[in-house]
Amino acid sequence: MSKLLQGYSRTYQSCDTLYENETEFPPELINDLNSSGFPPYILVLKKYSSIMLLRNLDPAGGHCNGTRYMVVNLHNHLIEADVADGTHAGIRIMIPRIPLTTTEDYPFSFSRKQFPLKLGFERTNPKVRLKKQLEFTRQHLCSSMTSAMLPIARSVLGTMCIYWLWTQSIRV
Repeated sequence: MSKLLQGYSRTYQSCDTLYENETEFPPELINDLNSSGFPPYILVLKKYSSIMLLRNLDPAGGHCNGTRYMVVNLHNHLIEADVADGTHAGIRIMIPRIPLTTTEDYPFSFSRKQFPLKLGFERTNPKVRLKKQLEFTRQHLCSSMTSAMLPIARSVLGTMCIYWLWTQSIRV
């Protein structure tokens, strides 16, 4: 989608720092890690592209996790962007690179200094979302499933599980 925007693109690479066991893991491995809520190692942006904030920078000013912006200017150490929608639409913000640290998903802790954002029109995987929804459905035994969801549900959970969910929803 960002390829459709005209103009030059700017590539920002993060600075990753491993806190312990530095010799055991090559830098390429650390650079490829993408934990949830973490910005990508390489961020490619264009002017007027849609971006989404990944951290709360100023909650009182409306700059919270999930807020969408439109890029106005790209600088070396900050990005100028306007709030795209909501009550704070049109307000300009300067987004700096900040260090983000994780210890959750990995046996080591590392820090990534990068802009706390990602492209706002990145494609998400509907199978993952559907699997979470069906796990919730399985626990509560009441949900309606459209015919469009059925092929994906079959591939994720299997035919017998779908039949069981359907028979349980009829009883409820």
